[in-house]
Amino acid sequence: MLYNYMSCQSWYHIISGTLLLLITRCIQAEFFNEHKPGRSLIVLSAPSV
Repeated sequence: MLYNYMSCQSWYHIISGTLLLLITRCIQAEFFNEHKPGRSLIVLSAPSV
């Protein structure tokens, strides 16, 4: 039971991490196209927090 819970937790982290990365890439592309490149660096550093 505990093993299954831990497994679900790791899968949740993998899925949420992947989604965060995809969303960040999209936002970075939007900012890079519409605003100064400096803003994309701020967005890029967000997932590490």
